[in-house]
Amino acid sequence: MSALRASSASTARRALLGSPAVGALAVFLLAFAFQLPFFDRWFSTMDEGHLLAFADIVAKGGHMYRDATIYPLPGAFYMLALAFKAFGASIILSRWIVMLEFSLFVALVYLLLRRIVPMGWAGAGVVMILLYRIWAFPHWQIYSYSTTALLFLVGSMLCMLSFFDRAGPGLDRAGSGRLALSGFLFGMGVLCKQDYGAAMLLAGLATLAVYVRVVPAEARPAAPKLFLWWIVPGAMVGAAMAAYFAWYGVFGDLFQQTVLGHMRGLTEFEYAEVPPLFPLFGQDPFLRSSDGIFVYWPGVVFTLDLEALRASTLFQQTAIFDFLLKLFFHGPKLLLALGALHLYRGRGSLQSPEEGRRWLGEFLLFSLSAGLLLVLTVNRPQDYLHFAVVYWCFLCLCVVYCASFLRGRGALFRGRGALLQGRRALALGLALLMAVPAAATLAYSARLAGRLRSLHTDLIPGERGGIYAKPSEARLIEGVVEYARENSEPGEVVSVIPYFPIVQFLMDRPGPHRSSYIVWPFPEFADRDQRIIRAMEEQQVELVIYNFTQFNNFPRMSEFSPDLYGYVAENYRVDEVFTYDYLGYRLLGLKRVREPAPGRAILSRVEEVSDLRIEYSMAPSRPVAPGERSHYLIEDLWPFRPTVALRPTADGGRTVFSIELEVPEGARLETALAVNPRAWFDHPSYTTSFGIALVEADGARSELFQRVLAVHTDFADRGWTPVSLSLAEHGGRTVVLEFSTSTQLPQGESLWNGGWELPRLVVEEGGV
Repeated sequence: MSALRASSASTARRALLGSPAVGALAVFLLAFAFQLPFFDRWFSTMDEGHLLAFADIVAKGGHMYRDATIYPLPGAFYMLALAFKAFGASIILSRWIVMLEFSLFVALVYLLLRRIVPMGWAGAGVVMILLYRIWAFPHWQIYSYSTTALLFLVGSMLCMLSFFDRAGPGLDRAGSGRLALSGFLFGMGVLCKQDYGAAMLLAGLATLAVYVRVVPAEARPAAPKLFLWWIVPGAMVGAAMAAYFAWYGVFGDLFQQTVLGHMRGLTEFEYAEVPPLFPLFGQDPFLRSSDGIFVYWPGVVFTLDLEALRASTLFQQTAIFDFLLKLFFHGPKLLLALGALHLYRGRGSLQSPEEGRRWLGEFLLFSLSAGLLLVLTVNRPQDYLHFAVVYWCFLCLCVVYCASFLRGRGALFRGRGALLQGRRALALGLALLMAVPAAATLAYSARLAGRLRSLHTDLIPGERGGIYAKPSEARLIEGVVEYARENSEPGEVVSVIPYFPIVQFLMDRPGPHRSSYIVWPFPEFADRDQRIIRAMEEQQVELVIYNFTQFNNFPRMSEFSPDLYGYVAENYRVDEVFTYDYLGYRLLGLKRVREPAPGRAILSRVEEVSDLRIEYSMAPSRPVAPGERSHYLIEDLWPFRPTVALRPTADGGRTVFSIELEVPEGARLETALAVNPRAWFDHPSYTTSFGIALVEADGARSELFQRVLAVHTDFADRGWTPVSLSLAEHGGRTVVLEFSTSTQLPQGESLWNGGWELPRLVVEEGGV
């Protein structure tokens, strides 16, 4: 009897440990512990920044679309706003929320796989999803509407599969409740991201339609009733959202931005598209260009380990990485083709209740994967970032098909006796063959996770910070936030343009206009720039934080928003430069100018310059031909001053332009010199030498000024260097002023390297 009781207890323990609920709890705790070492490292200036800033607006009583311009639906923003209202706004709070979201997501994926494959294979899927957490970076590293939507959609899938478990004819109370909960979670997913919701809509309706067809006639629920129990709760979520925004008079803005604005952006802006498949086995120069790496390579590698990767033998001498990238983008199509065949050949499983539920689970996962791939195909941008966030479903399908292949399940893989043994031998051989690359992937993934922690060691301080960044980045963020708070009062409007919204959140200052938090390369409104300008004028914005950190796939603000750029250039001047790293972020603090610059310009346009020449130390000078002048001397609007750009000459030469003028009594020459931020990241490093000389009527020449700027190595040289030279001893005379620039390397021969603020003559008090 005691032996029987012991056996029963042992069986109960095994059943408990093998139960899906206990397994899901263990997976949740594992995923939570897995993230702890690095969840609070790194920050995203754009995606994370605008979610934090906009949720903060809502937490303070504002409304999306009226007070901030966004293209996704608002669910994730409002949920984060609730957390801010309850616990206070901070980045670290949002990261704890992401920790919980991802842990729950992995647990739900485990439960999803348990419905389709044995427990061991579901565990293998968990390992893959944990690795996916690293390679999907920055998604799941930061709070995101995409990942929040996916969490709801996986929950919706599980509730629908739970509905298929019910027994009995018709649509009983328990079954309708499960289906309604699935529909509600689907609606919440749509509320966070409409295109993912569209994929789930297709997948859910297709799966319900198949279910209705295969249920025996005596137990079959009415199809319209079945669809309504799923659709109506989701529609009620949308109706509640519409009623909320209609109540506050914002529904028109919501529709304009999430539907019309989104479609306009897709049609008018040249987003990235999937890289070409060929050459399939050769090095692809497009993928290896700066733009290609930024758009198509894993964000975690681009952020943490790009230089080491570029220096590797595999990168330099093989096409392995090129092939893997193309497999990443094009592989899902082949996988779905295999999946469609697998489902079709295995449709006979629907005759068995247990096997039928497995088949429906696989079909739902397949349908969502196909819907998401369709969304990625129709939508843009089609880059690594947007593919990676939904790649979990393709990984799950790989687990399903591998399990089916090895177990001989499904008509596509079914086999008996020697055939099945041969398949397992083949699988063992493939596993041994893949052991080395699999171990390398695990080791490199661990390296990337470690670098997230080891590189980001300095705390972003303040009640709104709480996460860690690279030392130079933490210093920059702290400096910009302190500067803004020292030069503005709480509640005072500060403009951060064109995009660096995490600073807007950290300094806790509102922007002047709903479209000013991110000035997109395509305007949400035809007169977007004029609206922002009017808002800045009406509110008399005194302080602007300007970001020069250019996204590779975005044009510059001076190109896509010339009116706003020109307004800032005319009304603000550089007060502070924030740049502490050779390749790091670059920001400027600008203050409003109330009075025009003193004095008068010594030339009104560069066409007045008649003497433009190249001088050499060991060769005669030569004049610049008329057809070449625009390559050596232009008038431009640099950030943020009217500028005469003079291209330097290398190899012992210098470029010179001369101006003849009559010097008033008591006059001084006022100008400033700079290297344009476009050139701050140039490689190899070089310097630019600036000089001003004065030539009198009798030919006597004197050097008035010499200065060398080394913007790549001396960050203090970034920005405008003021120049003020007394010309009092030359008062009443006609002289020639020579402005020159030179550089020691040919790479420095660019107009961006020789900027002179439009020179002015200022007469001292008492002068004539």
